[in-house]
Amino acid sequence: MKHPETKLGRNEPCPCNSGKKYKACCGKTDALLTQVRSSDITELLYHARSAVSIGDFDSAEISFRQLLEIKPNHAEALAGIGQKLCWQRKRRQGLGYLRQAARQLIKESSKSRDITQLLELCGQLQHWGDLENALKLSQLAVRIL
Repeated sequence: MKHPETKLGRNEPCPCNSGKKYKACCGKTDALLTQVRSSDITELLYHARSAVSIGDFDSAEISFRQLLEIKPNHAEALAGIGQKLCWQRKRRQGLGYLRQAARQLIKESSKSRDITQLLELCGQLQHWGDLENALKLSQLAVRIL
């Protein structure tokens, strides 16, 4: 059963109508699922990065796409797919992914002082001719420093 979008309290009745408290019913499953997804993301990122390092971009794309199924706005996965598409001469589609990655990094910038991803994506956008978004990311990196 799909749970409502509102956050349930641990001691509220479970929405599956089991008669149990949420924490003793579906809450356990939700917590376990969150842990599994977190380890899946780590594993998929490892595989994608390893594939990129040996030049196996098809395998990297598969891992990045699987990662996006778990976490749809994962900036590194979006950028990885975008780069591959651009290199395959699908520049318009690839830039769409790169721009989506840029938007995600801008959203996340308040949480981190690490500008590495910002600058890497800035370079990718500049390489593929999106100077406007490259400039936005570089200006954000300067502000963070």
